[in-house]
This record gives sequence, C-alpha cells and structure tokens, in this order.
Amino acid sequence: MENYYQIDGDIAIIDVPYKDTIVRLTIDKEDLSIARSIHGRWILIYKDTDKSYFYFISNQDKSIYLHKLLLGAGEEDKVYFRDKDHTNLRKLNLTLNTYEADESFRQKKREGYKNMSEQGRENLMKGIKQNRYSKNWSDKLSTTKKGQNNPQTILNPSIVRTIREEYALRHFTQKALADYYNVGRTTIADIVNYRTWNEIGENPNKEYRIYKENELIPLNLKETPIQEHVFTNVDISKEDFVIELQGSGALQYIFCQKIGEIKLYVEVRNSKKEFVHSFEVVFPEFLTPQHIHNYVIAQRKPVRYMNRHGIHSYMQIISTLLFGESYDQDIQLAMKL
Repeated sequence: MENYYQIDGDIAIIDVPYKDTIVRLTIDKEDLSIARSIHGRWILIYKDTDKSYFYFISNQDKSIYLHKLLLGAGEEDKVYFRDKDHTNLRKLNLTLNTYEADESFRQKKREGYKNMSEQGRENLMKGIKQNRYSKNWSDKLSTTKKGQNNPQTILNPSIVRTIREEYALRHFTQKALADYYNVGRTTIADIVNYRTWNEIGENPNKEYRIYKENELIPLNLKETPIQEHVFTNVDISKEDFVIELQGSGALQYIFCQKIGEIKLYVEVRNSKKEFVHSFEVVFPEFLTPQHIHNYVIAQRKPVRYMNRHGIHSYMQIISTLLFGESYDQDIQLAMKL
C-alpha cells in the first residue's frame, strides 16, 4: 500500500485521494495488514450506477474493493454501511444485510419522535395528512414525466408532428425514426400511438367519437315500456343525439349519429361517459328476410362484447324513444356535454 496512514488507538486512518482532495477513511487497526497487503495506492471513486455510496479500489489490473476485502465478502456481494458513512470501514459498520444497515436510522427516528413535544407531534401528523389528501399532493403524484413533460426531452412539437406524419405515410419505420432522431424505438411507438404528446394533435384512429353540444334526451326504462318499431335511417330526423338511460341500475349514455342516409353509428358509455362499446348498423334500400329488424350490423367494437342480441336491445331503446308516444318532439335541452 502506497497511501499515507497513521494509527490512533485501535483504529488506523488512511489518506485516500479523491479528485483534487484527500479523504480520510477509518479502519480497524487489526485490518491494517490486510489493506497494506495490496500493492499500489487506494483511491476513492463514486459509483454512478449505484448513486448511494462511494467504494474504494486500488490501481491494479483488477479492481479490489477495500470494504469487501475487509469483510471477506465475495465479488457479487453488496456491502452496506450501517451509519451511511462511507469513510467508516470498521467491521462493526459493515454488513451484508440491508435491514441491519437501516436499523440505526430507524432507532434515531424512534428516539426523535419520543423526544418531540405534543405540539410538534400534532404539527407533524397534520402536515402528513394535508400533504397526503391535498389536491397539490394528488397533482404531484399524477404528474407524468413522459413526452412534453419530460425535462430532458430532445423533441419538440414540430418534430413530433413530423414523426407522426412520416409514420402515417409509411415513409419510415419506427426503428428508422428512432435512429434518425436519436431516441428509443419505444419513444417513437408512444408518439405515433398517441400515448405521449397528446397535446399535439388528435388521434385519427380513436375507436370512439366524442360529441359536444348534443341534445341529451332522458329515457326512464322503468316508466317507458320498450316497443318494437320498424324504421329506417331516413325516419331519424336528428343528425346526432344522446339518450340518457334512467332507472337502468347502472346509468348509461347512448350516443347516436347519422352517417349519410343508410347508416347509424351508436356508441354506449358508462355513467362517467367513458367508452364501453360501439356498433354501426346499415339500412339497405331493398330489404330481404335476412335483414333482421330492418338493419344489418356493419361493425362492432370490441367484437367479443357485442353480439346481435345486445345490439338489438339498444336498437329497441332507440326506436322506442324516436317513435314512442312518450317522446316529446319539443323536449328541452337538459344538459350540454
């Protein structure tokens, strides 16, 4: 060992260089012979991948960790410092057990809480509760660091628009775009699938449509009997409307929109107006016996949750509302979405 050292009682103090300064580390006197057995000079290096402690190596061909050497630990073992002081390499301060490493801090916290005044404890608990349940606390928890909120992003709105346009036109693959803009492929995937940077543009491939300024028509299923009506899309005078199902146990909304003269788009949402499923029906000009209930199912999403009987039940509700005697053509707008 080429480092300068001195002995003080039962400990040995070794001077170790770190950048432009000297750090003094402490080991047991009986372990000095172990440290001196290594040829070269002990130096101090910050382990960036761990970011929790410094470790010591010698300038030999193979790195030798002094704290592991003193404890007799293997290369794969991780050594913890009980008092979090990484210059204290006495064996009593080194352990392979993370619980033991944190025990001293837990003990200090317990002692500190016992010595607090009643007012101090009250203020502590009050602050914890306020932070935990306050809106600001919730905002902090929900704040994402993805996309535009990432302070280290190298992208900007203009680049994001270009990425989406190039990918939509199939000019480049996700991997090619990732290599060109020096980002990960998953970053490109999140952008083109609108999982991030949602503030920039609207996803054209959404599986549901959001209507605003619709007429909300209340329909109480308990008071209004379901009636069967044969109708075509031509009979539907409204371009789009929303039916609010009342008395159905779970409040639901049925969004309806005419598409041309032969198609009707229907979207079902829950009480929070979140998308549940949707379907489209077509009214052929020339009906045949195969055209059950005067319409043909064009598409449904998700397919596995929407069968013919379920779609027909929604079509019955729509026809009851449009052609039933209880429907008032002059109904007032109950709500704007």
